Amino acid sequence: MDKDADYIKINELEYKKNHELLSDKGFEEKLIVTLGSKGCRWNGKEFPVKEVPVKDVSGAGDTFIAGLVRGYLDTNNIESAMEFAQKCTTHVVQKHGVATVTLKEIQNG
Repeated sequence: MDKDADYIKINELEYKKNHELLSDKGFEEKLIVTLGSKGCRWNGKEFPVKEVPVKDVSGAGDTFIAGLVRGYLDTNNIESAMEFAQKCTTHVVQKHGVATVTLKEIQNG
């Protein structure tokens, strides 16, 4: 891993399996850990999401990272970017199969 990275996105299982290594290498403060239906965590802070009816989680991680990058490029604020990413993911898990979400959907809901 690159120590020059600003942020590293991993899921909860990846974190559980590797947290000691990541902490020892000084990456802990850079980790954005997705927690499934519980939201995500960064820098010791939890970012919960509202409960929604889940139809399919296929592509949810990809949707989160895409939303995170888009949100960060738009705002240069990681907390705002995580909130945007979670909105994207919340919409996409309510659809069947690997799906996409539009900016209009996110702005309306």
